[in-house]
Amino acid sequence: METALIVYTQGDETPYVMDLYLNETISLQYSFTDIKDLKAKATYSRTFRIPATDNNSKIFGFIENNTFQFSSFNPKRKLNAIITVDTLPVMEGNIQWKASYTQQGKISEYEIVFFGNVIDFFKNIGDADFKNYIAVELQDEFPIVINYANVFDYNQDSFASNLIKFGLTDRGNNWVGNVNTAGTRSIYSNSVSNVIKAGELTPFVSCAYIWQTIMNLSGFEIDYGGSFWINELSESYVPFTSESNTIQQIGNAEQAKFLLENFSTNPQFSYTDFTLQTVNNESQYIYEIPNLIEISDPGNNVLNNTYTAPFSGTYLITAGANLSLVSPYVGTNVTQMQLIFIKTNNSSVQTLQGSSPFIQWYTYDSNYNEVYFTEINTAVVIGNTYTQQVYLEAGETIRPVIYLGDGSYFTLQTEGTVFEIQSLNFKCDQLSKPLYNNEIDWVANAPVMKCSDFINAIFKAFNLVVIPNEFNAKKLSILPLQEYLGQGNQKDWSNKIDISKDIVLTPTTDLQANVNTWTYKKSDDYLNNLYNTQGNRVYGRLQLLDPQNDFATDEMKIELEFGSTPLALIQGTDYPIPKFINSSVEYVNPTPRILYECYNQFLPIHFLNDDTMTIDTNFQLPMFHHYEYYNGGLSTKDWNFGQETPLHPVDSIPYKTLYARYYNDYFENIYAPDARIMTAFFALEFSDIYNFKYNDEIFIKDSYWRILQIKDYVVGMQESVQVQLMKLVNVTPDCLLTPVAIDTNGQVQFYDSNNDPAAATEICCKNYGYTWDGTACYAFMRDGGTTKPQDTTGTGKPIINVDRDILTNFVNGDTNIVKIGNENSFVSGTNNFLDSFNDNSLVVGKNLIVQSNLGSPIVALGSNANVINKGMTIGGAGSYNGQVQSGIVHLFGSGDFTDNTTYIDLKIEGVDNYNIPTNTIWVLKVLLSGMQNTGADGTITGEYNLHIINRSTTVLFINATTIDETFNNFTGYLVWDVVISGETFYPRVKLVGSSTYPENNIKLTALTTFTQYHYE
Repeated sequence: METALIVYTQGDETPYVMDLYLNETISLQYSFTDIKDLKAKATYSRTFRIPATDNNSKIFGFIENNTFQFSSFNPKRKLNAIITVDTLPVMEGNIQWKASYTQQGKISEYEIVFFGNVIDFFKNIGDADFKNYIAVELQDEFPIVINYANVFDYNQDSFASNLIKFGLTDRGNNWVGNVNTAGTRSIYSNSVSNVIKAGELTPFVSCAYIWQTIMNLSGFEIDYGGSFWINELSESYVPFTSESNTIQQIGNAEQAKFLLENFSTNPQFSYTDFTLQTVNNESQYIYEIPNLIEISDPGNNVLNNTYTAPFSGTYLITAGANLSLVSPYVGTNVTQMQLIFIKTNNSSVQTLQGSSPFIQWYTYDSNYNEVYFTEINTAVVIGNTYTQQVYLEAGETIRPVIYLGDGSYFTLQTEGTVFEIQSLNFKCDQLSKPLYNNEIDWVANAPVMKCSDFINAIFKAFNLVVIPNEFNAKKLSILPLQEYLGQGNQKDWSNKIDISKDIVLTPTTDLQANVNTWTYKKSDDYLNNLYNTQGNRVYGRLQLLDPQNDFATDEMKIELEFGSTPLALIQGTDYPIPKFINSSVEYVNPTPRILYECYNQFLPIHFLNDDTMTIDTNFQLPMFHHYEYYNGGLSTKDWNFGQETPLHPVDSIPYKTLYARYYNDYFENIYAPDARIMTAFFALEFSDIYNFKYNDEIFIKDSYWRILQIKDYVVGMQESVQVQLMKLVNVTPDCLLTPVAIDTNGQVQFYDSNNDPAAATEICCKNYGYTWDGTACYAFMRDGGTTKPQDTTGTGKPIINVDRDILTNFVNGDTNIVKIGNENSFVSGTNNFLDSFNDNSLVVGKNLIVQSNLGSPIVALGSNANVINKGMTIGGAGSYNGQVQSGIVHLFGSGDFTDNTTYIDLKIEGVDNYNIPTNTIWVLKVLLSGMQNTGADGTITGEYNLHIINRSTTVLFINATTIDETFNNFTGYLVWDVVISGETFYPRVKLVGSSTYPENNIKLTALTTFTQYHYE
């Protein structure tokens, strides 16, 4: 086979077939790590030498054969090159000149090295970031005016390809539902001043848009091969927040201010200078004031005394004028002359703004009679100052004029008075932009993030690999590693292995770390700090330890450039939203975030229609969460790596985390005990190298392997080549079950591939991140993220839903789980499960399960208990939860023993029944104490045993035995009975044989101890 190296000159790209030594070889190196990220690296060769022939010298551009001086060749630049075998292109890339060698004063050889196409992905991207690149592109493509209509349109499905959405976050607003609490704002407000406005929402930009915009800058053509991960970018969004807690809109307030003042020559005017104009839909006499001197106009918004609003807002416009008489005012009629403003809207309609005081040409004598100025007197100055708050939309104008009221023009015409303007100013020094009707300022709203950091974060999140095209340096395939590895071809190399050379098998321990962590960047907002300080972890983190490896000491850490986003409920609602606040409920500009748009789930709010200035009480906003559905669910996708305990109620914790979907299978293969690395020599043909891919599954003898490295393959030669491979422990799935629900015991239920219920297996349980107890699968999580932190600010402000979300728990042990609604609870031990709404509980032991909604307080001790009643339950270390246990429960009751047929009921805390499990035998020991009235009229004490069974959901009261009974001031004896309802019951007692009926106002209390044996 003939190997050729074609090299192109640097200037005009002229191709030359390099002269090679007859026995010189080009040895290429291949490594699996080349496809793992976007760093500039590629397949390369060892250095080799070529002769300094005239042909080769043309490539390097030497002027003379006996000098080292270069002409057009620049050794710092690449030379494009192609390696061919029998004219078939094997690889495109470039060569680098390394050295020249001289003999007897002449250059004799060049030393060069060949590199395959290098993925220099970030070269064109450089320092581009969200503000100087992404935001600029957004401003060009989406110059959105922030108002009701556009928010409505952009939130419609498929509008603008779903690239821009508007949602609600708490940026110090302290949003609540129908709650009347000081310092809060209701999302259901019916007040125009308090209702949510367009500018108070948060814009969310599609990750797919950001990704593609960066790809455009990179200059690479990307092939996704139908990979599903790219769809996740379309479902995911980055919130665009700013230093302000509102959407920043185009327009600089300081640039919008102005001041015009006085004239180069004071102007004079009379009736002849007034013209008729249509103002307020009527003909009005207007004097247009000559041009004032511009003192300040930094935004260049004033032309010929006319100010054009650069953006919509409320402007405080002021004008002041001083006028004097040039000819006498001889009449006795009041001239209704005003210094006033005319606003011209974007439809060229003129309106007077407000009503300023009239400029009157008289004063008063000592008797308050009007005295008119009848002489020319420029020292007498009459005028006024006029200030008006005006709302101007962008492009509307306003100007000062002198306006005459009805009839005043004819008065001036008759009397012939001439006026002189001694001074006049026109200014705006205060203004405010509203929360709507201006174009969004994408640069001001963009988070601080480099484009390269965004790309790196996406690569880490989805565990992406980049596969360069062999013959097009600008074309790449990008897809998740697990997906890529699953697309490989199976090849049999059993007959190619060189058994004459060493075959070395080693464990994968060198590829393993003792601690493996996947996490977000640490953020310091209030909700994140709850987890940072109390949970000692970043929210959404997954940390896996490998205690079985005695040799691994390193730590592997994958950290996204995004911050994590725990969400909390809007107080008084069931809707969680992101809250970018500190402990004082003040806005903090968050680190960049990434969230799903919740599929077909919406937040209902009241929203201001800024066009009609009415309130839309049926407006819906899309919701954003790290869950695909904000209420969770086992099969819901999650942007977290680890299964977390959120700050709001969920149906169940999802198992489809980033780790489960994009990392688990690959790492399970590396960390499997029987995983191996094989280094051996293989007799590979040219076609083997030409067609190989890193995802090929290589069959050797009895196992499948994957290529990690190929060392020193000599191009075009068939000889023994060293190859390093890793054994594929499981080519076929080891679990075909899918979790579908978690029952009240915390046990995970599975379906098979036919959607039929199936028994859990240890492999499936662990694959989905749950805990296998030897017989069943429970929803205890792998990482330490099992407890919900508490609000310890002491501010009393409703930062998160006070009904469910403020907890004061202490949890000791990574395998314990505490669900929503367990305030002031203590859990310690291993594999304990405290279900929802059991405040003030104490759970200490092993494999203790406390059912939900039992109330407060609950005490669980021992091991393998299944707690279904209030009070204390002690597990007796049975073979499963609830087989052998006992407990202590207090009863209370009161009433009258009217005769020998009337009962007094005894219930848990006076209200609740006992729960007794199916197929259970109970002995209920009762220590009773009672009294009549205050005790002076009589007392009762006694000890009794009640025998109760539940046989196949049928509860039976067997009998009651009196152990001891003592009366004081009573006669007769007590008879016990049990009232049964389903699988619950409560005891009751009556007094029989009394000689003094009725016995009224009886109060009874009992300490009961149950002893339980449960059979299956």
